[in-house]
Amino acid sequence: MTGLPRRRRPRLRPRTITSWLRAGFGATLCLLALAGTLCVAALRDANSRNQAAAAVLSEEYEAVQQVVTTVLREVVAGTRFVETRDAADERRYLTLVDEAEGLRRAAIRLPQIGVDERARLEAVGRIQSAFEARLAVARAWRAVGREGDAGRVLAATAHDVDAVQEELGRFRAAAAVRMAQREAEMTSLLRRRELMLAALLAVTLAVAAFFSAATSRAVTRPLAALGRETEAIGAGDLRDAHARAAAGASASDERDLERWIADEDPAQEYVQLARAIDGARSRLRALLANVQAEADGVTGAAVELAESANGAAASTQHVTGAVTEISSGAAVQLDALHSASAAMTQLADQGAAIADAAEEQERAGRDIRQTTTATQAEISRALDALLGARAVVEESSREMASLRDAASVVDDFAAVIAEIASQTNLLALNAAIEAARAGSAGRGFGVVAQEVRALAEQSAKAADEVADNVRRIRARVASATAAAETGRTRLRDAETVANGATGALARIEQAVARVETASARVTEMVFENHAALAAAEEALASARDAAASHAAAAEEVAASTEQTAATVQQVSATAEMLQAGAVRVHGMVSEFRT
Repeated sequence: MTGLPRRRRPRLRPRTITSWLRAGFGATLCLLALAGTLCVAALRDANSRNQAAAAVLSEEYEAVQQVVTTVLREVVAGTRFVETRDAADERRYLTLVDEAEGLRRAAIRLPQIGVDERARLEAVGRIQSAFEARLAVARAWRAVGREGDAGRVLAATAHDVDAVQEELGRFRAAAAVRMAQREAEMTSLLRRRELMLAALLAVTLAVAAFFSAATSRAVTRPLAALGRETEAIGAGDLRDAHARAAAGASASDERDLERWIADEDPAQEYVQLARAIDGARSRLRALLANVQAEADGVTGAAVELAESANGAAASTQHVTGAVTEISSGAAVQLDALHSASAAMTQLADQGAAIADAAEEQERAGRDIRQTTTATQAEISRALDALLGARAVVEESSREMASLRDAASVVDDFAAVIAEIASQTNLLALNAAIEAARAGSAGRGFGVVAQEVRALAEQSAKAADEVADNVRRIRARVASATAAAETGRTRLRDAETVANGATGALARIEQAVARVETASARVTEMVFENHAALAAAEEALASARDAAASHAAAAEEVAASTEQTAATVQQVSATAEMLQAGAVRVHGMVSEFRT
């Protein structure tokens, strides 16, 4: 496949899949960026146009609205002035006349005001002049006392207000028409921009579709040819195109991949992949040839190895029988020596246990004596502390009795305060009644009586709280007194118990002394028995070691013989496995066509 002729392709055509992808994505992204830029520019232009149009219309409408509003305010102020004839109303009316005229002339001078709007503003000016003339006539009629004529003239001013409202409505209608025209212009502009963006997006989609189709052809067509080659290799056909042609394969199967590479000139990645597949197929053919040769050699070696293993197995069976008899006799002798040694070891262990128990008993006696001495000292100190505590408890009982008496005094004092507060409250109530009878003269005295009554109620409340606290204190003192009596009784019992414990500890110390003497005699006898057992155990150990060495030697020989027999069996089994494996390898290699 490496020496086939190739057809010349234009140099502008991408040579790799990566180049196709870069070209397609690059062109698509550039067109999308251009479309986005144009879209943003169109939106900004439309926004600026809308803002300018809205500003012009807003300025025009605001100017007209100010003119109309000021004229209406002028009408109201003039009417008020005629009715009131006040100087302040006159000044306000004249100020609004000048302001309305100035706003109207300023609105006429605006550049965005059209001919129709100027004509309507002139009409508003004429209405304003007519109103001012009617107002002057009405003032003149009033000056000469003809109120009826003045009223008719003022009634005619209502038509001026209606005329101003009609002109304002015409202004609004004209503004709505101009707004609709501006909206139509902006809609037409936006449609043109939309058509331009749609055309650009269509070009972008066409470019993307072109590169997608080209990339798809560059990817899928060579993959199909390479797939047929890999399927042939997967099916076990490792022959090249010439071998398949000689075996009678069709022309399309014979040179499909090679002809496609020569005719279509695919991407470099697929050319490299095709060459790699061809090289792998050649190496697989060489590998299968070597495997078949090695399998033949393994088959011959396995046959020879099986014959040798059968001869070695027959020799090891005789040796195994003799070694088994020797090992049985040595095992019986070793068992007897082990039994005797175990009995001696058990006697030695029992003697050691007795000695340990005697030593432990002696240590326990010493510990008990030390503990008894320390306990006697602690009991003495505890007894002294109990006597001191009993004295403190008795003193506490006396102090609690004094506290109970003091609480009784405080309780009596609280009762006196409550009685005084009750009397004071009664007096304050009587004083309040007298102050009420005295009227305004006794109002100050009534306030004082009210304060005294409040103080009396507070004193009574405080007395009740003191009485409650005294009752709680007396209850706690009674509880503490009972606890002190109980503690004093228990301290007397604890003193009796401490004296009894001191006597018991003295008797325990005497018994421990007798136990220590007996333990010393037991320890001495155990040491004598241990020396005799050690001598007997040493003799048995020598005999046991000799028997063990004989048995171990026999077992080693038997194990070696058994291992040899097992090895021979494994070698025989391995030879059979190698022979069967070589047969299977021959079968698998024969499935490939090389």
